This record gives sequence, C-alpha cells and structure tokens, in this order.
Amino acid sequence: ANTDLEVDVYTELEEYLAFMAAPHVWTTPGKAVSFNAAKLFAGFANGPVYSSPSAEKGSVAIAGNTATFTPTGCGQARFALKVTDKDGTSMTRDVRVFVDGTCP
Repeated sequence: ANTDLEVDVYTELEEYLAFMAAPHVWTTPGKAVSFNAAKLFAGFANGPVYSSPSAEKGSVAIAGNTATFTPTGCGQARFALKVTDKDGTSMTRDVRVFVDGTCP
C-alpha cells in the first residue's frame, strides 16, 4: 500500500482513494464509457457548455450533455471535464476510468 509504482510521489493507496473519491467507472480496452455532464455539474443551469481540456490514456468526445471516453490503454486513465456557463463561470472536474483486461 505504501509503494509508489508510478514514481509520482503518491502511494498506491493514495491513488486508489483518489480514484474512489472522484466520479469513476470500470471498462475494458477499447470499450467507450459515457457520462452525463449535466449531472456532474448540476448547479450550472444558465446555458452550460461542456469541454474536455485533457485526457490520459484515451480520448474524449462531447455531444450535448454527454461526454464519451474511449480508452487507448490499460490501467488507470482519466480525463478532465469542464463546464462554462453564459455568465462566464466555469468549473473543472476529474473523471477516473479503470481499464481492465488484455491490452493490445
């Protein structure tokens, strides 16, 4: 539990706790998963626009209120989901994905 396999100063236990605390889902290699962005940003009701400023081990496509993440590797993956409303207010959240299975 105190091992830092990724050498990023966070132990495996800390990585797991961060995964569980954020919106998260499990999937398999190549299988896309979708999130309802409106539910993740429920307080943004004045013309919210969603974007994904970054992604690790995959890509994100956004259509309306739906963000779809397609993994490109195995293990822990993540992407940032951002909302901006007509008032110019914005917020960014991390979404975690664990990709389990045989990777190409």
